[in-house]
Order: sequence, then structure tokens, then C-alpha cells
Amino acid sequence: MLNRIKPFINSIAKKISKRSVLVAIFAVLIVASLILGYFIYNNSTKGGTDKSQTTPLSSEQVTLLIDEVDQLVDDGDNDLAKSKLEGSVDRAADNESKFLLLKNLSSVYYDEENYDEALKTIQTAISTSPESANSSTYDLMAGIYVELGDKKSAIKYYQEAINQLDGEDDWEKNRIESFQEEIDKLQGDANK
Repeated sequence: MLNRIKPFINSIAKKISKRSVLVAIFAVLIVASLILGYFIYNNSTKGGTDKSQTTPLSSEQVTLLIDEVDQLVDDGDNDLAKSKLEGSVDRAADNESKFLLLKNLSSVYYDEENYDEALKTIQTAISTSPESANSSTYDLMAGIYVELGDKKSAIKYYQEAINQLDGEDDWEKNRIESFQEEIDKLQGDANK
């Protein structure tokens, strides 16, 4: 039986040229590289192997990121600033860093006049790290409530901003005075 198959195989082998073999090998290589490229691209768009997207951010990295975001906001690129902050919140190494990222994100939403999102974000920041909240946190919160038309809450948070300051230096005294003016203005508007 082997003797009958051998002539058949020899006839096929003669028909296949070296050129055909090279074309077939080249085609297989192209298909293999396309498949490999697809898997590499697909894995990278899902955040598969990019360690920079999963490595926790140190407090120093958060500080640098916030500086970068501030510059982006100053340059009018709120979308990129917002994207960088949103993509970094879950990577913060500690609650204080997460607080700072959320507070800055809330400020970007405020600048975009997205007050509902700004309020939700600053509330999340405060619940994440209450001890990190300071007068500027409560000033931002009061400003959001002013924009939302909730004068009672705005007054409450301006008062909280005042409570965070001791008035020992001129800057703090000026801030206290400014917050008190806002409270007086809101109370005067409420009486009209």
C-alpha cells in the first residue's frame, strides 16, 4: 500500500514549487502578526498590562498631579484636567490623597457649572477623609450651595469655613471677614 501512495506524494511534491512554499510561509507570518497585534491592542485598551494605570499614587505624585491639573485649568483645558483627576482618584495610596484629588475634581466641576456633580464629589471627599477638610473645602461647598440656590446650607458651610480658622494672621482674618460678608449678604437676601 505504501508503494501506491509514494508515487502520488511525489507527483504532488513536484507540482508545488519553492515559490509557492515561500508565499504560503509569508501569508502565515502576516496572519500571525495581525492576530498578535490584535491581542496586544485589545489587552492594552482594557488596561491589561499597563502598570502605570494600576500603581498607587504616592502623596508626592498626587501633589505633582494637582499642580499639573491646576495648570491645565488655567490654560482652559478642563476636560483633560477632569479626565486626569477622575482616572487617578482610585489610585490614591491613602485617604488624604484621595480627598485632595476629589476636592480638586469638585472644583473643576464647579468651574464647569456642573454644581450637582461638584456637590456630590466634595461630599465624597469629606466622607473619605473628614480630618482633611479645611476652610477652603467648606468655602467651596458653600459656593456650590449658593449656585444651587440653597442659602441656608451656604450659610452653614461659610460658618464652618470660619470655624476652621483661628484668625491669628492677616490672611486668616481677611478670610474670616470675607466669609462673614458672604453670610451677611445671604441673610440679607433671605430677608427680602
